[in-house]
Amino acid sequence: MRTKGKAGFRETREEIVGPAGKGKRRGGWPKRAPEPGERVAMNFRVTPELKRRLDQSAQLSGRSLTQEIEFRLDASFVQQDQAEAFHTAIYPRQVAGLLSIFARVMRDVGAFASLYSTGSLDRSEWLENPYAFDQVGRALLMCLEAARPDGDIQVPTHQNQDLSRLGEMIAARMLQALANELIGGELGDWATPIRAKLGKIAERLHVHAERVAVPSIWPAPANPAVLYFLSKEAPEAKS
Repeated sequence: MRTKGKAGFRETREEIVGPAGKGKRRGGWPKRAPEPGERVAMNFRVTPELKRRLDQSAQLSGRSLTQEIEFRLDASFVQQDQAEAFHTAIYPRQVAGLLSIFARVMRDVGAFASLYSTGSLDRSEWLENPYAFDQVGRALLMCLEAARPDGDIQVPTHQNQDLSRLGEMIAARMLQALANELIGGELGDWATPIRAKLGKIAERLHVHAERVAVPSIWPAPANPAVLYFLSKEAPEAKS
């Protein structure tokens, strides 16, 4: 079904499982807006296992099944708000905003690319699906390019170091630390819990680089920035 979209687009609306229905509008009394704090009815189905767990949790908490479902749904949004607050607290506001974009892109593009290529409803399936993974990568690059500042690229010089590939050198060492548990120091400490989360993905993060860069002291008004350049892959043994 074609509809007139915003920004000059002609939208084609389609549901996940097929084209949108063309049924007639049902009759009845017009819906009214609920009052603040008023409960509204929701009808949905769950698996028997989830129903069993909800029943057990409601019995332990002393809540009714309906109250338990509402409590857990509300808690999921609280966790989401806390995650967003964490990003804002740890990273500059604009960086936190970009991270939110990247997370949404990976979630949405990964899910739909997997669905249309393999029929999978697993939101993490795209990590093992070459087509879906490629689509996520393209989408992330598109977002980065959309945020690119105006102006020509001017490569700085510092102590005769070639900084034209600075970002790649820093990222290469990060990936090496994630793939190799023998790399120690602050970077190794950072990589350890992330490696555990990545699981088998960490096993394929091997990067062969002629030269890498390792931040040692972060730039700050009272501290000079220190960046070590390594000319070959030589993991430091953990102390």
